[in-house]
Amino acid sequence: MARLSSCGTVGLPGEHSGAECVRFAAVRAFGARGYFPAFQISDCRPIAARSGDDPMVKSGHPVLKPSRVLVADDEHLIASSICNSMRSLGYEAVGPVGDGSEALRAFDCENPPDIAILDIRMPGMDGLEAARVLWHERGVPSIIVSAYSGEEHLARAQAAGVFGYLIKPVSADAIGAELRVAWSRYCETAEYKRRIQQLETTLQDRRLIEQAKWQLVQKNALSEAEAHSAIQRLARNQRRKLREVAQSILDSDGSPVALD
Repeated sequence: MARLSSCGTVGLPGEHSGAECVRFAAVRAFGARGYFPAFQISDCRPIAARSGDDPMVKSGHPVLKPSRVLVADDEHLIASSICNSMRSLGYEAVGPVGDGSEALRAFDCENPPDIAILDIRMPGMDGLEAARVLWHERGVPSIIVSAYSGEEHLARAQAAGVFGYLIKPVSADAIGAELRVAWSRYCETAEYKRRIQQLETTLQDRRLIEQAKWQLVQKNALSEAEAHSAIQRLARNQRRKLREVAQSILDSDGSPVALD
């Protein structure tokens, strides 16, 4: 269940699934802290895939503070007020735009916004659907600013993976504080995803090497230790990664592998 705090912020529990060994290793490596937006390990998408200007692409980790903030609200006065608040707090306000489809199009550029502030009820695509697409398909975090806080809206916000939820009317200070918290949670979630992906890759590599080792044991009549040493020697001599050597062994026609 989503939780609405006294300041109007929604906390969204994560829904973790996937291989138990990966989940356990990830928790040990990262620490079981706080709440994460609703995403599943199996749905983890590399945030670096967003664009060449994404902070994850530049450094491998999110920057400490977003610079460009998209504002989407069909009430022009409210949208303009939020944009002015963003500028007064040192952010670059993008927009405002008046519906969810326009919000998505704002990210189809060379220098897309880092995060979105979205109203719920807008013409065409509403803010919650836009937030869902931004997070689950593009890896972009969002904050909902709305006059509505019913159970249906909170449930949809949780499913969309929003990082913050404020109830109108909101002050510049409230939006600024929520933006900082939301970005911090996004950075934490991005790091969590990155480490899970690393663990999954490591497990896949180990499985591949293990399979190649046993093929050498069977086809080259080596002991397990000799087969492992042979793979390491081939990788070193050929200046290739262990998983690449292992894959080439598995791709052989089943005859003994040349180990020189």
